[in-house]
Amino acid sequence: MSVDQELEALVEAARAGDMKPVYLFSGDEFLCKRAVDALVEALVPEAARDFNLSVLDGALVDARRIAADLSQVPMLRGTKVVVVRDTTLLSSKGDLSAEVERAMRLFADGKRGEGARRMLAVLAKAKWTVEALTEASRTRWKKDLGVDAEALDPEVLEGIRQVIEAEGWSVPETDAQPLERLLGGDAPAGSVLVLTCEKPDRRSPLTRLIEERGVHLKCAVERRGRDIEGLDIRAVTRTILAEHEKRLEPEAERALKRAIGGDLRLIAAEVEKLCLYVGDRPTITRADVEAVGVSQIREEEFWELGNAVVGRDLTAALFYLDDAFAHGRHPIAIVAAIAGALRRALQVRAAAEAAGVAPGRRLRRLPDAVLESLAELRGKKPHPYAALKEWERSLGWPSVDAIGAALGACARADQALKRSGGVARLVVEALVFELCRGARVGTAA
Repeated sequence: MSVDQELEALVEAARAGDMKPVYLFSGDEFLCKRAVDALVEALVPEAARDFNLSVLDGALVDARRIAADLSQVPMLRGTKVVVVRDTTLLSSKGDLSAEVERAMRLFADGKRGEGARRMLAVLAKAKWTVEALTEASRTRWKKDLGVDAEALDPEVLEGIRQVIEAEGWSVPETDAQPLERLLGGDAPAGSVLVLTCEKPDRRSPLTRLIEERGVHLKCAVERRGRDIEGLDIRAVTRTILAEHEKRLEPEAERALKRAIGGDLRLIAAEVEKLCLYVGDRPTITRADVEAVGVSQIREEEFWELGNAVVGRDLTAALFYLDDAFAHGRHPIAIVAAIAGALRRALQVRAAAEAAGVAPGRRLRRLPDAVLESLAELRGKKPHPYAALKEWERSLGWPSVDAIGAALGACARADQALKRSGGVARLVVEALVFELCRGARVGTAA
């Protein structure tokens, strides 16, 4: 049974009164949101949603708060639903150092709220306070989070702390027992808990309890093979096309997937746009996809892969490369992202050397002259922390010329991809091996 069919079955059952006390939707964010919306629509009439629907941010609330909300009597007659989006109660501890890096990168790139929210989740898993962000010792950073505190930008940490405090947020407790006791006993009649989580920990007692007492639906599209051609996007497009009474030609679907990859949220947005573009015509063609100008995925979405290659971390690079292919990213877009990361490394390395910064020095911040030079090259001044991390990653290369030679390897891979048939993945994998292992890189003229 497909995800669509499973969702339809549980929604119809809930509409008929056969509802479970708890539902968990895990996997793709877009599909999880769609599933939550469909279930809420079935359980709570629109006129009652201001009173009988509570939506909580999983990064900010703990089990005690969720249990309290769930225990409250509905203000109006009917079912009460408590939705907790992106709960941290079910997620495993994972690689906290990577999560710290991701949170700080988001903050430095201007996504201050999202960066602060992600850091809150890290603090919760590590059982840290907000104050520890700026007060913890280097030893504690290394022991608890696996992070070298010398590489952290204190201005970013202070900024994250200020956002958290200004918003009135606090680190949620990770103890799920208050919720486990409620769901394991007599859950309040007429109340339903709905949770979303990207990847729940199957060993968690709360996850197991949810699967025993309720429903766990894994929200992922079907995929036949590893190539983007095998990605079945009908679960995303079917409803949109039906609402507009349109049909998507197979060639148009292929063009759409090649351009966007496996990002379901972007696919849905572009299909909606195409339905409006074709007007009264019933069919969306490949020419329509090209005319609307559906663009390739932004290279920022591959920054982990690009950073791993620049840092010459082969294990991490292969992990992110496999993830990119699994999500249907186009090989040319992947190479473009790697080239973009190398280009940034080349810029910051050249600017630092021009300013007299020795490659062996340990810095907490690059000189202003380097940041000003980067601002001229890129059209905007980079965040000091982001620029420092780019410079540190560039130190794995013996010289500016070596990074330039690596860019040449990317150009050759791009040409090979445009000529290749079914060996696209091999071309990209060979490039990653060449850059991370250093074979031939730096020896080209």
